[in-house]
Amino acid sequence: MDFFDQQELARRASRRLVLWYVLAVLFVVASFNFAVALVYAVVALYGAVPLAGGEELVWRGLLRTYLHAALHVPPAVHAWVSGTVAAIVLAVTALRIRQLAEGGPAVAQMLGAHYLERSRVTPAEAKLLNVVEEMAIASGIAVPPVYLLNHEDAINALVAGHSPSEAVIIATRGAVQKLSRDELQGVMGHEFSHILNGDMALNVRLVALLAGIACFGEWDESLVHLGAKEARGKSREERGAEVLVAMFGAAIAFIGFPGLFAAEAIKAAISRQRELLADAASVQFTRNADGIAGALDSIRYLKAGTTLRT
Repeated sequence: MDFFDQQELARRASRRLVLWYVLAVLFVVASFNFAVALVYAVVALYGAVPLAGGEELVWRGLLRTYLHAALHVPPAVHAWVSGTVAAIVLAVTALRIRQLAEGGPAVAQMLGAHYLERSRVTPAEAKLLNVVEEMAIASGIAVPPVYLLNHEDAINALVAGHSPSEAVIIATRGAVQKLSRDELQGVMGHEFSHILNGDMALNVRLVALLAGIACFGEWDESLVHLGAKEARGKSREERGAEVLVAMFGAAIAFIGFPGLFAAEAIKAAISRQRELLADAASVQFTRNADGIAGALDSIRYLKAGTTLRT
């Protein structure tokens, strides 16, 4: 197995996936335009709104008349819908970029991790610091600050920051306590690959960009849950407003689902490529394929999982 070939292959695949994002944005805009056209056509059947170019609505039977109206929505309506959806996507993206702009220490603090000081650590935590220093030497990167998620039993680790000079490593208590030294070394080599290959900056951009196209599905799922929660304990006659909120949320969630699905698909595809790159680099740094492989086996057999409760 040529690790350098694997690394270059993963980089090329990640660059191609950027095109998927552009297509996903266009698809979200198109789905909202399609939904608005369907609603507009219903209203047009009653003569309440005009068709494109002032065309007269001629009755051709219900289905044919409805389709004709849906295909002749004024361009100004489509322009307004496209502009509104694009503005929301950009606004959410900008907001998320601002939230993530504070760098690695802010992310660690947000997750509830605490900084490990060499003079105040347990033997297991000292092992983590030693392994991080070893991987820093192997990868040629300055030793980053190390944080511990002391309340997390899952086996996991991550890096955060915008550049290698401001990167931090965050590890869970489960990783420190349940992995052998070689396995922990494999995991840290994996994380140092993310630092060395610019995955942190990629992930920040990815989170911000995907937040924009996924926001419609996420918000409106929340509306559905809110409506259902508020309706509990009320009689059928008292549930009118809550039912409307839930129905509205369900409708918008359905329209926005392509964006949510595309965001998850892009995230999974990019993550897969970058994780393959990081695994290859871990073996390159540690010269021990059993390290990262053993860590994956431990996650499976110990049933510790990798999902954080934070």
